[in-house]
Amino acid sequence: LYKKKISSGEGGYYLTGNIITCRGNRKTVAWHVRFLRENGEFMGSIISGEDITEVERTRKALEMSEKRYREIFELAPSPIISLEDDLTIRDCNNRTESVLGYRKDDLEGRDLRELIHPEDSGEDVEGIRRLIKADGDVIYGNLKLTHAGDELILIVEDQTDTIRSLREKELLLREIHHRVKNNLQIISSLLSIQERKLESEELSRLLRESRDRIRSIALVHEHLYRSTDLTTIRISDYLLNLISKISQGQVEKGSLRIRTDIDDIEFNLETSLPIGLIVNELVSNSLKHSGAENITVALKGVDGMFELVVSDDGVGVESPDALEKAGSMGWHLVNALANQLDAEMKVEAKKGLTVTLRFRELGYIKRY
Repeated sequence: LYKKKISSGEGGYYLTGNIITCRGNRKTVAWHVRFLRENGEFMGSIISGEDITEVERTRKALEMSEKRYREIFELAPSPIISLEDDLTIRDCNNRTESVLGYRKDDLEGRDLRELIHPEDSGEDVEGIRRLIKADGDVIYGNLKLTHAGDELILIVEDQTDTIRSLREKELLLREIHHRVKNNLQIISSLLSIQERKLESEELSRLLRESRDRIRSIALVHEHLYRSTDLTTIRISDYLLNLISKISQGQVEKGSLRIRTDIDDIEFNLETSLPIGLIVNELVSNSLKHSGAENITVALKGVDGMFELVVSDDGVGVESPDALEKAGSMGWHLVNALANQLDAEMKVEAKKGLTVTLRFRELGYIKRY
């Protein structure tokens, strides 16, 4: 090479290569060769070498790092999109094309927000969003943004199958609550038919009370059916609906008032059902036996707990112990439900009857 370069008339050349030092170490050297000529005749040359071992090692490491990054980028199981800070698309991996149907050339330079469904668009692009595919179809993606050097990286987790499966299960669960409510209403209707055939007023009363309890349970499933997340009930809506049904036909205009003061609280099924049954028993008792002009139902959050108060200004009882001694089914049920709530119950018999329960929301019991 040296002689060939001299013969070509060039002024010099540059090359790199490896050498072994006297100590046996391998080094990478950049050689700079400059020819000396006089009147066109070769007179000699100046050769200098520069140790570029570390530079070369760094370059190769960088190339390897970039290669690994590209491989990870392209082989990732999820769509990955490289963005500018203004959300302009710079690049995307092959998975993006297979999931969304766009070629890389179609996406480069476009604003990411153009791919997000208009109803899901906003300042924050992260989270579950509907993405519009090239064919106009829609997928559900969980969008996550992160910085990698000067790049803004968007990772798209395709949640379409999961979300559609959850929605199918939600529809099924709603249908179950709806059918449970309907079945309970059928049982209530059967009891009502049976009640009309009875001649005993005592048996009729027992059937009416059982029907009211079944109605309270049916209302829970009705509200769960209408609830947005199927796990909680807005207790104010439930209790107001329940009280309205309990007092229907029993409250004469101007003679009795039922006041409510219920916080906007959501409870799970484990807590809502005993609360509803307790209110059903206490309000029904006040309506039928107290001769009260005013009944109050209040449910408030107090010091990290909840307080349910049902009171009336009726004839009351001689003492709280009299309720225990009476041994009625309703009072027995209230006590059992209070224990189920792990509630602290207080009974006041002066100037009517006031029952106060302090409790916490019960934990959700896994059923499968």
